[in-house]
Amino acid sequence: MESRCLGNPRRTIWIGNKTPSGFDFLRDGLCFDRHELVQRPYNFALVDAAMNDMIRPALYQAWLEVKPLRQDTDAELATWDVVGPVCETADFLARDRALALAPGDLLALCGAGAYGFVMSSNYNSRGRAPEIMVDGADAHLVRERESIADIIRGESRLPDAASARE
Repeated sequence: MESRCLGNPRRTIWIGNKTPSGFDFLRDGLCFDRHELVQRPYNFALVDAAMNDMIRPALYQAWLEVKPLRQDTDAELATWDVVGPVCETADFLARDRALALAPGDLLALCGAGAYGFVMSSNYNSRGRAPEIMVDGADAHLVRERESIADIIRGESRLPDAASARE
């Protein structure tokens, strides 16, 4: 389920489980694909998800477990800060996590909570992630990823300065 947002591939998705009492987003979460690793004095795992997808860590330091979906990596265990591409000080999803990561690893942010998608936004002209509902072995698209056209729908152009003076 790959889409493009402003020319960049994004694989961020919301996942929920169908339960006997309805749908449960409390234990499941946000999955995202990491684009690159940046190692300076610190280890930053730059991912395609951002604070607009999951604001809870930035707002009130919510702790979300980060799990690589591929466990058979040859990468060494290191302490990582998982950060987004929005380039804001608060654009982090997890800090000080012991992870064995390699470029391109797919990660899951577990326990994203019932309010994760509801609190997401279009900050920085980023479309909201799609919602996927899992029912046993079946997965159902509940809400499509927002496109740039979705984001700007309803906006109007202002008249240019020359015609506004006439």
